[in-house]
Amino acid sequence: DLDSLRPEVRAYYASQGVPIVADDDQNANDLDKSLRAILAQRRVEEEPKDEASTITTRTTTTTSPMCLFPSCFIYGAFGGRFDQEMASLQALFVHTTEFVQGGLWLCNAHNVALLLQPGYRHVFPTGVPSSSSSLLRRMGPTVGLIPIGQAVTSVTTTGLQWNLHDDELQFGGLVSTSNRIAVSEYDHDDDHELSIECSHPLLWTMELTKLPDPSTGSINNDIPPRGLDAQNEAWD
Repeated sequence: DLDSLRPEVRAYYASQGVPIVADDDQNANDLDKSLRAILAQRRVEEEPKDEASTITTRTTTTTSPMCLFPSCFIYGAFGGRFDQEMASLQALFVHTTEFVQGGLWLCNAHNVALLLQPGYRHVFPTGVPSSSSSLLRRMGPTVGLIPIGQAVTSVTTTGLQWNLHDDELQFGGLVSTSNRIAVSEYDHDDDHELSIECSHPLLWTMELTKLPDPSTGSINNDIPPRGLDAQNEAWD
């Protein structure tokens, strides 16, 4: 609803040609409103322009389409008020299926998380060259599989130090926190595969490793991962 938007900030973004749209819905938070705006814009852009227009679809059988565009990266999703972090997780449950091709990612300088959907084999290749500065290059080694909202009756993984084999995850039972990408798999210069299959929506979290600044050699972990550039670089 733009109630906290400072005049000078509004003026700056208006001068850059950024659309400024007010949404007065008091039953939705700012993140929900932003995601609704993105989805509405995407639907407009995808509408056929004339009778000759065609829409190309991509089908998947056993491998998750998480690696395909479009993706959405939500920065600042962690830290600060705990209830707002929970609102970010709620957004995953509400909107992930609308970004199923590329994934809806929660990000800050230290973590990324996304909600894995059942019915797919989710694959995260670890063979990313050392010269790459992509998001995948920074992932791990610590990861987590968190059964938010309900029990996940079956989880099977490969490529982790403590793999799951058709195991059930639920609060009050087994929750796979502080798991790690297997040492033999965590060589970014070799082509290995980390995979996850789940019976119900499952929160997948990854720490982001500190990388040296290529210009100075110093480590700065306050810089967030690159967004769509990282996704495109990693999956090309």
